[in-house]
Amino acid sequence: MRVTVNRAIYSFAVLLGATCLAKVLSLALLPGAYARPDPVFGVVPLRYVLAGAAFLEYLAVWLLLVSGDVRLKLAAVAWLSTLFGLYRVGLWLRGTGQSCGCLGTVPEALGIPDRWVDAALVLALAYLGIASYGLLWRGVARGDVRAGSNQGA
Repeated sequence: MRVTVNRAIYSFAVLLGATCLAKVLSLALLPGAYARPDPVFGVVPLRYVLAGAAFLEYLAVWLLLVSGDVRLKLAAVAWLSTLFGLYRVGLWLRGTGQSCGCLGTVPEALGIPDRWVDAALVLALAYLGIASYGLLWRGVARGDVRAGSNQGA
């Protein structure tokens, strides 16, 4: 279990760090491109939603790399994946037909089609959610993951 949890935590950090960096680069390089309202939150400009998401991702990466509490690390990723999943549900319920735009303009600048980016992000979100909840449940059920424990990290 220790190696599995350790690898998962580092993979979470890399994945969230990459998505955070894409958001920050997009906001820094093309700030005017995100003045339109967010499709889920309505009147809130998309730039604020992207900046908020990037901030949460940054905090999660910091926690994943610094904290010694394995359960806290897994719970943070589970919570964040739940938030991102709820945002996706909001997009679907609003019927916008838009992709998430979660990586800003980076994929467009690299020439990656929206549908590929969207599919990759859905898979990444599924991985974050299933792995974090699964490891958290498995560890708690077996008593392997305890608050304040360095086990698995």
